[in-house]
Amino acid sequence: MPLRPATPDDAAALTELERRTNTVALAHVFDPADHRFPVQDVRLRWDRLLLGAAAGEGAVVLAQTARGEEVVGVASTAGVRLGHLLVDPRHWGTGLAVGLLEQGERDLGAAGVRRGELTCLVANARARAFYRRQGWEEAGDDGRAPWPPYPRQLRYEKALGSS
Repeated sequence: MPLRPATPDDAAALTELERRTNTVALAHVFDPADHRFPVQDVRLRWDRLLLGAAAGEGAVVLAQTARGEEVVGVASTAGVRLGHLLVDPRHWGTGLAVGLLEQGERDLGAAGVRRGELTCLVANARARAFYRRQGWEEAGDDGRAPWPPYPRQLRYEKALGSS
């Protein structure tokens, strides 16, 4: 699936992608009966990330369905971090996550980053296994997520080639 740079106009679609993805992937952590998805906070974060990327402070790339009607994946980078890697659950197992992750790694490398970082919830076994398969190594505790019930996070690192 082709990737394209995201623009500030994509904030609503990326917020919806994150909602669709996390309510499936993380329902066991953020029980929807107890924890509503923080739509406004997530939208504000995407607005900031997209404005930063437009100003050259990181990168956000997304994947859309063939006719471009729906955003189905995203990878974002800023500083030394891969900040987001989301794939719509209907596209899990298609290789889209690998393509997005590789693009994120290239974006970090192009920014001169030699050792990338990312954060993953301890309870997100699927994502943790994916990152390990892609050569990312657990590098220690990374605090708690910003939303209730404030689950623990791990930091992962990977040496990046000189892209």
